[in-house]
Amino acid sequence: MLRAAASSSSSSSSSSSSLSFVRFWKLIMAGGNFMHRVISYVVNELVVDRLANSPAFQRFAVRTSKKIEDISSMAAKTREELAEQMKEISKNMESKNR
Repeated sequence: MLRAAASSSSSSSSSSSSLSFVRFWKLIMAGGNFMHRVISYVVNELVVDRLANSPAFQRFAVRTSKKIEDISSMAAKTREELAEQMKEISKNMESKNR
């Protein structure tokens, strides 16, 4: 009988402690979105400021931009060449069908 009473009191205390933990967790998570936004903003400002003032990053950005422009112009040139080839192929196919 004593064991049953002891176990029921321990289970009720553990359930009340887990209930208070759940309430505590919900309280933290409710403010978590706000805290996440604040931390994200601060980190973003620090990172952007440091990168903007970094000569090494600026060199990297310029080189990367130049490479992307070169690749884009090569892609445009290739696209035009392929379009011309397709026109020639279609003309050849039409002349053979006549």
